[in-house]
Amino acid sequence: MERDSAMAKKTEHISTGEFSSLSGLSVSQVSKLLRAGKIEGIKESGKWMISRSQLKLKAVQEMAKIKKPLPSPIKSSKSRKDPVSGKKTTAEAKKQKVQIQKESLPPTTAPARPKTVPNKTYSVAEFSAMIYLTDFGVMDWLKKGRIKGVQDENGEWRIDAANLEIANIKRLLRD
Repeated sequence: MERDSAMAKKTEHISTGEFSSLSGLSVSQVSKLLRAGKIEGIKESGKWMISRSQLKLKAVQEMAKIKKPLPSPIKSSKSRKDPVSGKKTTAEAKKQKVQIQKESLPPTTAPARPKTVPNKTYSVAEFSAMIYLTDFGVMDWLKKGRIKGVQDENGEWRIDAANLEIANIKRLLRD
């Protein structure tokens, strides 16, 4: 008899994953409801177990209605709602809107860049000696794209001298 009640108890409670599948909510939303006390659950072996009866609660039903699908990428043939006006727009109309906004801005002139020696490059060691970065830091910036360089025929990195004119690097120049 005790065995039957234990079996009934196990079937009454479901995991957060099962609960999310049945309710249409994400697992993180289910966890938030548990933490907020809007649904009741018990912890068994470090995992939340929730009674099936909790699926009928108003909080779960409301959150399932609010749940929105992730926005799909903009395609020119589909229309979307503009987040500001709430009106439906097409991708083409959005492009026109951006173009009009750009045209309404006052013209700006790009700051004159100081001229550098064309095609002048430095080795990683030479470049790191010129700025307050180690060889490792220079290599890291190369990998992340913060500075530009090319590999020579031996596989050694050569850093372009034009990088010395970038504001974030210019401030690192040694005196």
